[in-house]
Amino acid sequence: MSTTMEVQEKAVEAFYVMQELNYIYSVPLALKAALELGIPDILAGAGPGASLTPQQIADKLPRKSHDAAQKVGRILRLLAHRGVFAQVEAAESETGYGLTDVSKYFVTGSEFELTPYAVMMQRREMQAPMNHLREAVEDDADGFVLANGSDMWTYGSAHPDFNDVFNASMKSRSKLLNTIIARYYEGFPHVRCLVDVGGGVGGALAHIVSVHPHIRGRNFDLPHVISTAPQIPGVEHVAGSFLEFIPSGDAILLQQVLHDWGDAECITILRNCHKALAESGRVLIREHVIDPSRNSAAKTGAALNSDVLMLALYQGRGRERTSAEWRHLLGAAGFSHVSFLSLQGLDLIESVKTSALVD
Repeated sequence: MSTTMEVQEKAVEAFYVMQELNYIYSVPLALKAALELGIPDILAGAGPGASLTPQQIADKLPRKSHDAAQKVGRILRLLAHRGVFAQVEAAESETGYGLTDVSKYFVTGSEFELTPYAVMMQRREMQAPMNHLREAVEDDADGFVLANGSDMWTYGSAHPDFNDVFNASMKSRSKLLNTIIARYYEGFPHVRCLVDVGGGVGGALAHIVSVHPHIRGRNFDLPHVISTAPQIPGVEHVAGSFLEFIPSGDAILLQQVLHDWGDAECITILRNCHKALAESGRVLIREHVIDPSRNSAAKTGAALNSDVLMLALYQGRGRERTSAEWRHLLGAAGFSHVSFLSLQGLDLIESVKTSALVD
């Protein structure tokens, strides 16, 4: 039987959990401030493995208040608690901060820089829809429409600045993931024509065909996206809607496309993939596969947070899915032999077309 003291201790701990949940929005906004201040670049400039005190960091800021050092220290202390920066004891018992594997992603010019992705996710257009989750549940409302006046794709075509930031964010986020897919997916030697559905401005195909030059790439996206795509050797750009058709190929890649859509739309897209593929063609799907029993806490957290973001952004129809849900969608679209691959921890779903589609 629990004592009164144990009950009280649990109640206090639960209070702190509640309090952290209510304050949790401070983490991405503290990260936003750190990026705007250029702190990752300041730390990188100190040299590999180096750390700087808040005062040393503040001294390098072009604009600063009289007490900037203590303010910088408080921001970095929170982000270090979350693993974004390393907190170390510096000289004379001062606290210093350095880069971690996480904050190295925010160093300007680093190989896999993710600053454009962070900037995109911190924009008002992306955060405001989260205020409309209740309406998504009650009224099947689209949070992005309520917050911004139109759906994301219409908004992007009407606001070139948002479209440019969105494309830059997708390009930056995809660089590391495309590198892993190009290097570790073992089926590419057998692919002649690869179609990237929702491929943006062609960054994924540019990398894949550079590693596998025998592959002919077809980059497929909406007209306003394709209109900004650069010429890429070995890649043809095709404009259109994947809800209507998909260009032909012997392999089709969809990277975080289907999580924007409900089951009915996903089946339509996958059926269009089925029609576009030759016999024994393969569809490759890079999406989260929700499985807390197998995945790390960080990987599970990324998937579950993304799932609720999809709920806010896409009229409640967007979602992340479990392996059983992926099997159902692929089976309904005529695919079989579903494999769940792990490429250095990155989920890739592979499924084969083995028969004609029966409507």
